Amino acid sequence: MVVIPACVSDLSAVETLYHAAIAAMQNTPLDIWWKWGLHPTREGLVRETAAGNVLIALGENDADVTGMPAAHAAGANASQQENPCNDAPADRTILGALVLNNVQGAEYPLAPWPVAAAPEEVAVIHLLCVSPTARGRGVAKQMLAAAAQTARERGARALRLDVFSNNAPAVALYRTCGFVDLGEFDLTVGGGLRHASHLMELAL
Repeated sequence: MVVIPACVSDLSAVETLYHAAIAAMQNTPLDIWWKWGLHPTREGLVRETAAGNVLIALGENDADVTGMPAAHAAGANASQQENPCNDAPADRTILGALVLNNVQGAEYPLAPWPVAAAPEEVAVIHLLCVSPTARGRGVAKQMLAAAAQTARERGARALRLDVFSNNAPAVALYRTCGFVDLGEFDLTVGGGLRHASHLMELAL
């Protein structure tokens, strides 16, 4: 498995991934209220892909065509390749995706973050998603490791995220990966809706 920035040619596969994840979690105890077209949106993913902010996890067969060894360690990124999108096929099987930028939620500044970082020194994970057919294979852990490495390379001192309080498996995963859990907060989730969510931070 390898984690790399998505190419424009990956967008259809990324969209398919999010559709599958939303369908699998909708109306279950782990429902995270995502609705395609509101959150996430294709326009947002296009914008973040162009900025190099969408990271995708590829399986061994698809990792081979990126020019990297299939067994390349998590944390690989586009800076380690020349023109990584030149030969990328449009039909790569994507096991997971996330958005990594510095956009913090409206309530983030109010939280007692352990790392005293300026806004430009903070990286934020959004829309972490693993294909329903790839769960239990360590995809999320490798993506988190890659996100942390990319954030460090960008000069960030802290990696932050929020996760719905009903998503206990995700909260446990982030804790296992070293994130400090600040507890539950009532966060704005869009469309005038609010939801109890954990704010979490990884010192870089």
